[in-house]
Amino acid sequence: MSSRTLHRVVALLGCACLVVLVWATFASRGASVRPDELGFLLNGWVLTGHTETLFGEGFRSFYTAGFGFVTAAAAVVGRNINAQYRLSLLVNIGLVVATAAALSRLAFRHLTVARRTAWSLAIIVSLAPAVAANSLFAWSETLNRFLFVAVVLLAYEHVRRPRWSTSLTLAVSSSFMVIAHGRFTLVPALAVVFLLVSASPAPRRHLAVTVGGIAAAIVSYFVFTRVNVSLRRELYPAAGGKEGRMVDKLLTGSNLPSLGRSATGQLWYVLATSFGLAAVGLAMNVRSIGVGLRRARNLDWLAPTFLFATAGSVALASALQLLRVIRPDHLVYGRYLEAVAPVFVLIGLVAVVSGSGFARRSWLTGIVATVACTVVLAAAAGRDELRAMTIENKFFAVPNSIALDWALKLTKPAGYLSLTVAFVAVSGILFVVARRNGHVFLATLAVLSLVFTTFTAVRTVVPYRDYFDQITLDNSVRNLVTGDRRDTTITFDSGGLGGQTYYDYRYLLHPVQVERVDVHWVDRESLRCVIGAVGRPPEDNGWVVAATESKASSRGKQERGNIVLWMRSGVDSC
Repeated sequence: MSSRTLHRVVALLGCACLVVLVWATFASRGASVRPDELGFLLNGWVLTGHTETLFGEGFRSFYTAGFGFVTAAAAVVGRNINAQYRLSLLVNIGLVVATAAALSRLAFRHLTVARRTAWSLAIIVSLAPAVAANSLFAWSETLNRFLFVAVVLLAYEHVRRPRWSTSLTLAVSSSFMVIAHGRFTLVPALAVVFLLVSASPAPRRHLAVTVGGIAAAIVSYFVFTRVNVSLRRELYPAAGGKEGRMVDKLLTGSNLPSLGRSATGQLWYVLATSFGLAAVGLAMNVRSIGVGLRRARNLDWLAPTFLFATAGSVALASALQLLRVIRPDHLVYGRYLEAVAPVFVLIGLVAVVSGSGFARRSWLTGIVATVACTVVLAAAAGRDELRAMTIENKFFAVPNSIALDWALKLTKPAGYLSLTVAFVAVSGILFVVARRNGHVFLATLAVLSLVFTTFTAVRTVVPYRDYFDQITLDNSVRNLVTGDRRDTTITFDSGGLGGQTYYDYRYLLHPVQVERVDVHWVDRESLRCVIGAVGRPPEDNGWVVAATESKASSRGKQERGNIVLWMRSGVDSC
């Protein structure tokens, strides 16, 4: 296969991927991941000045404000939560293209790759489910990937030529990353250190640029974190003190075994789902640091060191976040660490295509390390914990480990061993193909990535909330709401129904507000309408069933046919 043919094939696959993503955006019934997507969508309404019902005191999660600027713009344009959701996904798709553009520029300007080849490699990286399929959820993960790639690119650009544009953009972007995602907490501090070191060869000449960048980082950090604090106060009253809790986790010695398990599980995820290529990128990055340090006259080592340090900080924060295992996806959680993976996969692809012997050895090491992680995880637990939890039918939130989707459905009941066999088999095939023909290898990887992303879009994202078509109670509630819907609050009885059902109705009824409380433990005098269980009226007398939900309307078997709208006797509206 010639270079020209490869570039054309990859470009066509990229266009096909965009078609799939846009189709899935409009074919899906609504936001898939609750409460995550709901939280980010409501953030947008709060940032536009809309008053939203607080998440309850028992709700400890906090969805940061960064992606809220996207959902706020989508709310203003769309004017309802359903349009806001789809517009947010379209922005995500645009961010996938922007991520590919940033990766291409990084490869062309700093990895000595021809321009067209750089574009092809960037598209291939972006076709993977970790990048493309992730854009089909209205959360910050796609923005996180773009921000990480952009900040790394800015670091490389600044080392090559320190100037005001790169200094200020790097400073402000790194501060914004903190409110894009909590796992980026240490990035602004690392950016400040980077700016200081980058000025060391000529401190007088670069003094103004460096001081200006550091000042911009400090000021923007303060401004952005104030937005976060304000949003937390408006919507997430129980989410304060997360940073302090993470420090406590790190300093608690008894957490070390869980920290090791968490870090190993996420490392396994990145190695497996990148088919070992992330290991090549990491090895090449470390090698660049070593080679650069031996050249005392320049700072060739600085940008790779910044990449290594920022990725390490994200990995540490991610591992600390997942010390407790509640669901099986917590064992192989890829959602956080995927933010840093595209850069390493790109570096790995560049090295493999160049025919480097070191790259081939690193690739084999990465494949072997995938198996080693499996052995370590199984040995530490005394069994294949992932398989055991899957057999117990514990809920696996696929979007949190989206690149595993195809393998999870192929290897039921999925476990460490079966997933490792699937990914190592594909990795081995790609390794053999790469040794014979680099262009065929790239085309094969691109096709596989598109197939896996399309599989996820068709089999997981689009049908995820297909039961929305059967829900009728939301229409009944809307018919009973008079006046401005934004001023109406419907009570949801948490004593009779589960959290996922609450998130469904809060999404479907918006802008009508839905407040989740146990109605048997609150003052019921002001209540008019309550979504609750059929056998659990708010009070023994004085309430009637105004509407009954369709039996096919819920994924939860315990709630199917059990949802009704209770209405106080004598009132004619909610």
